[in-house]
Amino acid sequence: MSFSLNEIFEQSKLDRFSVNVNAHPFEGRLLYGIKIVSCYRIKEKINEVTILNTQKGGAFYEEVSPSEYDSFKVFGWIHGVYILSLSNCILKMDKLKETLEIEEIKEPRRPRYIEGVENQITKTKALHLRITNKINQLKNNQL
Repeated sequence: MSFSLNEIFEQSKLDRFSVNVNAHPFEGRLLYGIKIVSCYRIKEKINEVTILNTQKGGAFYEEVSPSEYDSFKVFGWIHGVYILSLSNCILKMDKLKETLEIEEIKEPRRPRYIEGVENQITKTKALHLRITNKINQLKNNQL
């Protein structure tokens, strides 16, 4: 089954865990750092839906890639969010581990900073496990 962007947006509106982030003229939902925004363009009389990854891009939210859009179109809102969130967790853990390696070599050592990075790694691993469990629950319910 393939979903249109408008159908994916409607799924996000029905999802009780998605946070409402409406701001006129935009209508949006946010879950696990993934934001979906719908904007009706009056002149063109079209409804434009965009999916953004708030975990990438620094100061500005980055639109998801075409392959990431495809995962939303194939699996729908919630499963697409989980897939993208898992990849965000992996990227974040890689960056944190790299930071930790650099900090352990540096002089003078900053034990509190290192402890903070280790805590972030632990929290990110827990989030990764929680999302993995949710994906497995979705798969089991669909069989």
